[in-house]
Amino acid sequence: MSLVTALVYRRRHRLLGRLVQEALALYGMEVPAACEIGPGLVVFHRGFGTVLHPYTTLGAIWASVPARKVGVREGAWAAAP
Repeated sequence: MSLVTALVYRRRHRLLGRLVQEALALYGMEVPAACEIGPGLVVFHRGFGTVLHPYTTLGAIWASVPARKVGVREGAWAAAP
């Protein structure tokens, strides 16, 4: 498990959550605590430019590549496939 993947899974930590969010921002990732992320997340290239909408739900075994935005479709917020 990469450092960025570990940070994504720990972003909801009660005491360290804000610090984890700031660390993810340094990597260029926006992953709100409200996002539901299943097991098996793989983050390539440190997730640079990855942005998730707060209502995004990712199932098991999802891979992130650089500059990916999830949750926006034709100007309206939509569920991720």
